[in-house]
Amino acid sequence: MNEILEKIKGDSNLRNSVLNYYIENNYENSDELFEEMEKIKTYNCNSKKVKGMTFYDDTNDFYDNNKQEINKLLGKIIIEKNTTIEELFGDEYEKEDPLILGYKNKNLLAWFGFQTISNNLLEEVKEKIKNNNLEINY
Repeated sequence: MNEILEKIKGDSNLRNSVLNYYIENNYENSDELFEEMEKIKTYNCNSKKVKGMTFYDDTNDFYDNNKQEINKLLGKIIIEKNTTIEELFGDEYEKEDPLILGYKNKNLLAWFGFQTISNNLLEEVKEKIKNNNLEINY
């Protein structure tokens, strides 16, 4: 599985960070990988099931390392869904921290970025394995 995951890396640090999480878990087969991805899709990162995305130090570092891409992804989703950040995250978003400087909003957006990329990868990897097409063009 690690070879497949390595093949789909690209220029995105955020995407590669999520792929590295799965590579580090060293799944023996696609069923194990998909099971983990489905758990994250169902229970999210805040369920404490994602190693390295549990403590504020970890999630804040993840956000800081991927801030530009996470913010770009957030902006895209806000536009696509015609919503606001407050509506998207509800009470979890601290309105007093609109510039995402505090640890709680960084944590929230780190989870958002990880989960969104993970969900996208789940569909992409399933499709590529199903079609036996592991060549990626960027």
